[in-house]
Amino acid sequence: MRTLMMLALLSLALHAQAQPVVVDDFASPQPTGWQVSGSPDYYKGGFGAKGVSIVPSADDGKPSLRAAIHIRADAPTPACWLTKTLPSLPGLHRWERLTFRFKLTSIAGLAADKALLCRFRTGPTTFADLPFAQPAQVKVGEWQDACVRFDAFEKPVNIYINYFESLKELTFRFGAEQDKGFDGEFWVSAIRFHAKSPPDWKHEPRITPRQASGLRRALLITHSAASFYFVRETMEALGVAVDRRLFRGLHFPVFGFPGGTTELFNSEMIALVDVDPYVLTRGQVELLCDYVASGGGLLFVAGPNTL
Repeated sequence: MRTLMMLALLSLALHAQAQPVVVDDFASPQPTGWQVSGSPDYYKGGFGAKGVSIVPSADDGKPSLRAAIHIRADAPTPACWLTKTLPSLPGLHRWERLTFRFKLTSIAGLAADKALLCRFRTGPTTFADLPFAQPAQVKVGEWQDACVRFDAFEKPVNIYINYFESLKELTFRFGAEQDKGFDGEFWVSAIRFHAKSPPDWKHEPRITPRQASGLRRALLITHSAASFYFVRETMEALGVAVDRRLFRGLHFPVFGFPGGTTELFNSEMIALVDVDPYVLTRGQVELLCDYVASGGGLLFVAGPNTL
């Protein structure tokens, strides 16, 4: 059982290595699953794929998608959205990057900043935007490689709804200067998500001899709203001295987590109640592994705040 606990703790920071996932290889003669729209309501669907087609052997013998991008100069929101419905892929936390090849026939009228974005939608009103190119760096009429990394967010994101939630849509967003508009063609091929590689992490638990002294003291790490589990109340009723540390949400670390073996090993049991294990650092996971391997008790209770 203790071995299983150690393996479970170590696995929290590991992800299985996988081959790239193809979003679309454009093998079908029709742009299935694609739509193009000049309306901010594009995500509601039903706009069709007018001006979108598949071109065989377009990119060094590979098929590609060609989309006519038109943004009116008088549009209230000078943008156009080219969207692909995804088969509910895992969230961004599982991927290292998105790669594809693209070609633009013009950059005249595009906004100087945030004109060429990839939008990763997780829900009707939730998404994350990342640029795939800057207009000034685009070689008009030439195929180029694009790589969008998911460790390069310019602004803080809600990691629960934007980072861990499954992906529903991939959108290429084109933005024009106000009152200028844009007309051009966007060609794209070989769109792939690349999974994160497992980290090079090996940890051999360090065994610290302990004396069997019964359950006298416990470290309780819990969400502030998790009292409905009655773990603390049950321990205190048994005469156990409980040291409580709070998990305050997905954006924060565990405040007051023991900084070393001596402090951690003062407890005969550690209980994590309604805690998201992804907030634990590598050092904290290794300490917990050492603790369990040395004979310490571990209780993990999942709750609504546990991913």
